[in-house]
Amino acid sequence: MKLNLLIIFLAFSTVSQAQDSSKWDINPSADIVSRYVWRGIDFGGSPSIQPSLTFQNGNLEFGFWGAYAVSGSYQEADLYISYSFLDELFSIGITDYFFPDMASIDQGYFNWNNNTGHVLEANLAFNGSSKFPIAIAANTFVYGADKVFSDSTWNLNDSVHQMNTKNGYSTYCEITYSFEVKKTTIDVFAGFNLNGVNFEDAILRGGEGFYLDGPGFTNIGLTASREIPVSGKFSLPVYSSLIVNPKRERIYMVFGFTL
Repeated sequence: MKLNLLIIFLAFSTVSQAQDSSKWDINPSADIVSRYVWRGIDFGGSPSIQPSLTFQNGNLEFGFWGAYAVSGSYQEADLYISYSFLDELFSIGITDYFFPDMASIDQGYFNWNNNTGHVLEANLAFNGSSKFPIAIAANTFVYGADKVFSDSTWNLNDSVHQMNTKNGYSTYCEITYSFEVKKTTIDVFAGFNLNGVNFEDAILRGGEGFYLDGPGFTNIGLTASREIPVSGKFSLPVYSSLIVNPKRERIYMVFGFTL
């Protein structure tokens, strides 16, 4: 039901804002990364291919994004819509994450029952500017596979217990400072989880939320990105990231490029 509402909203926005299809910018692309690390969590333990398709008309953007581990250990397919305002200083949006490989859920894409593989997230961001290059984002899961379990004895076969779970409303906030050094853009970021437990624990034994056991920093680091000239008409965007998750005591080095 909720997926249908999201599709209807996308269609309505398309019709209302762009009667002329020439107003839309369509951008297919893909990232190739050495490891898929998202908000300090490693998904798949493998290099990942991450295709995307975006549609933009003025301040409105919607699109699709996926992640597919080279090892076959992980896949993800997401749908999002966002709108920017006040000269693009702020943006709001909704993201539908879909995790078909999650062990405790019905893997059907159109399943929106209590054991769905979807997670809906509401997003609000201050995007910064050239004079104030600091971005601040807040993200909260509002429905789906982000659950609070009533006890720690739950197991994967306990479908009755699944029907009694409630939304965890896991919330993640991040601040990013950006600057440039010799044609290289540096993004320094710090991400903080406000509530919840470790995502793997939530799947295996039950718990509150998506990220970790209580408030704390889960994603601290920096990303350096630049374009490498390949020919007179083509350059390759590349980036490297150093990522630390203090709560889980993990550190990652990730390299990627965009096609």
